[in-house]
Amino acid sequence: MKKNIYFVFILPLMLATSCQDAEMTEALVEKDLSCNCPVELHSPEPGEIQTFGDDVNSLKLTSYNGTTVMEGDIILTEEQIVLMTAAEEGSDAGRVESAGQAVVANRWPNRVVPYVINSSLPNASRVTNAIAHWESRTNYDFVQRTTQTNYIEFIPSNGCSSHIGMIGGRQYIYLGSNCTQGNTIHEIGHALGLWHEHTRADRDYSVNINWNNINSGAVHNFEMYNFNSSGFDNGAFDFGSIMMYPSSAFSSNGNPTITRKDGSTFTAQRTALSSGDIAGAAFIYNATQLATPSGVRAVHDGDETLTVTWNAVAGASEYWIYTLFPGQDVRPKLYRIRSSTSWTRELKSKYRSGYRIWVAARNANGNTSIAREASYNW
Repeated sequence: MKKNIYFVFILPLMLATSCQDAEMTEALVEKDLSCNCPVELHSPEPGEIQTFGDDVNSLKLTSYNGTTVMEGDIILTEEQIVLMTAAEEGSDAGRVESAGQAVVANRWPNRVVPYVINSSLPNASRVTNAIAHWESRTNYDFVQRTTQTNYIEFIPSNGCSSHIGMIGGRQYIYLGSNCTQGNTIHEIGHALGLWHEHTRADRDYSVNINWNNINSGAVHNFEMYNFNSSGFDNGAFDFGSIMMYPSSAFSSNGNPTITRKDGSTFTAQRTALSSGDIAGAAFIYNATQLATPSGVRAVHDGDETLTVTWNAVAGASEYWIYTLFPGQDVRPKLYRIRSSTSWTRELKSKYRSGYRIWVAARNANGNTSIAREASYNW
């Protein structure tokens, strides 16, 4: 199954139609959507490719008028991007263990997911049917939103996309007119914390990526991101996952972009959750999650000293401090703090404007909480 966000998944199922064999230009590739193929895209427009982090720890994403998208249809928040590109201060190891977990992952409490279907969304039955599919095969409970603060709203768009995990407040699942019930099941998977199968850390044991066949504007959608978080890649690689790309995805010349190790091609399915998908979704919520640190405050003495304090988290053995100085840092820095709920560093007052800090808790088993940004008292 696939990588999770707080551990994520992806997994098996059946096949689906692939797009035509015709030569695919950049515009045509993005039309996997309009031919009802399995590849989901936030928009048929090309967007702007941006690189976050540095050469050691970089992340290439597509920006659509301020919305930042990973792998075609996964919408990331600013905080998620910061934490996914963080590296430990004083280390050349690149992305640190469990950094991805601290980043991308809020689970829906008690597996209850409040939702709203926007009144202007056409064919609302694809949403209700997709929800019924999830409820019939997993122990997630989708409830129509009343006053809940955190919820999903299904809204009309020109593509298919979703945030990853629960981000807090209202979050969207975007559905274009050509997004099917199967595409909706896929996007709900992202909202619960599931990633794509083809970029999991162990994918090279199961598939070949044919880089020369990938459209130049989509190469970054095939980059392998190893966030090293506990349970990030669960189970065996799953060709049947509803989160899997087909061999034809983003082809620039009609030749396969992904093949099995023996060179054979495969289709992808958007029909139902596989047994692996189901197991992966269950695993996400069975893992122990620490509480997010509360009371995170950053205070500057007006001279050269910055002090960050927070409330202790039950079960935490250490805390991870992420810092980012826009315009100075090419990637966030990570500091590990043990047996303390405060951290002090030198920071000249002229540099404090724009300086940002997050704190996450971590236990001895390697489980990491969601990171919380500090409130600043400058």
